[in-house]
Formats: sequence, structure tokens, C-alpha cells
Amino acid sequence: MAGRPKAEKPQQQDEDTAGLIKVAKGSEELYVHPSALAEHKRLGWQEA
Repeated sequence: MAGRPKAEKPQQQDEDTAGLIKVAKGSEELYVHPSALAEHKRLGWQEA
């Protein structure tokens, strides 16, 4: 429709990382399965 702003598309993940959660610790980043998120957080990783 004219005059209506377009909604931004959510950023798509690669097939390899679909369903995984991005976490970071320092300058490192990785993708973890949701069932492993709590353990990674316990070890100092944070959701990115």
C-alpha cells in the first residue's frame, strides 16, 4: 500500500544454525542448542 512503511524482515539464519541460539564470550561467538543454553550461561557465555 502506498504511504505505508514496509516492515523489516527478520534476519534469517543459515540452515546450519537454524534453531540454535547465538552466544558470545569475549570476542568469541558460537551457536548452541537451546537445551545447552543454561550450561553455557553458567560458564559465562551470554546470548548475543
